[in-house]
Amino acid sequence: MGGLLLLTTSTTAFAKAVPWLLAFSTALFAAGPKIRLWASRTSDVAGSRSETSPQALALVLVIAVYNGYFGAGGGVLLLAGLAAVMPGDVRRLNVLKVLVQVTANASAIVVFLSAGVDWGIAATMAVGSVVGGFVGMRLANRISARGLYWVVVAVGATLTVAYFFKASG
Repeated sequence: MGGLLLLTTSTTAFAKAVPWLLAFSTALFAAGPKIRLWASRTSDVAGSRSETSPQALALVLVIAVYNGYFGAGGGVLLLAGLAAVMPGDVRRLNVLKVLVQVTANASAIVVFLSAGVDWGIAATMAVGSVVGGFVGMRLANRISARGLYWVVVAVGATLTVAYFFKASG
């Protein structure tokens, strides 16, 4: 669905949406600990909390569509969404994030097969994405959860500001 949405969005509209998508995903990630605290208070059922609740599945579906549309900000958004609905270390959630992103991007590729995509460029980006994802995952496991949280917030904020400048330029 995200790939189809991307194919029907004009370049101008997409360029204007990028900084807002990044801002939203970064803000959601930054608020993740507070959202997780709120969610844990409102989703307890008889003292236990299911990691596969309908809300969690719906959130992952929406974020997977977002990833198919805008993968660059999708990683931060997915990590934020997972952190909001699932307990645990952000490093563990990062592994799940990579798996969801791989499936979302694979689905988008299927959609793009029917579009006029330059497959040489796409293949280069795919290899870089896979290598970067796995290298990033290994690096993320070597720093503290708190350190990773702040790295993600800083990178997200920096990209948001950069894309707002680029869109206004």
